[in-house]
Amino acid sequence: MRKRADFVSIRLSAAGREAAAGGALRVVARHLDYTFEGSSAVEVLTSEWQRFFARERRGDALLFEIAEPEPTGISAVRDQADAEEKGE
Repeated sequence: MRKRADFVSIRLSAAGREAAAGGALRVVARHLDYTFEGSSAVEVLTSEWQRFFARERRGDALLFEIAEPEPTGISAVRDQADAEEKGE
């Protein structure tokens, strides 16, 4: 049984978005089959991140990066309250 810790959210880096030329970038190899668009995050296995995605480059720039998790629960409410207080 897979656990939440078995997954990581990743997205295209700036170089990856440039490589996709405004469209989608599809990764298909062996058991991998993922489509990345813009800055949308995709969940992949941590092992896939470590063995494949973390190493893919275009020149010297990495194509993928770990996506910051969306705030949930109490932290989301706190972030929203802080933004409202600042007038954002």
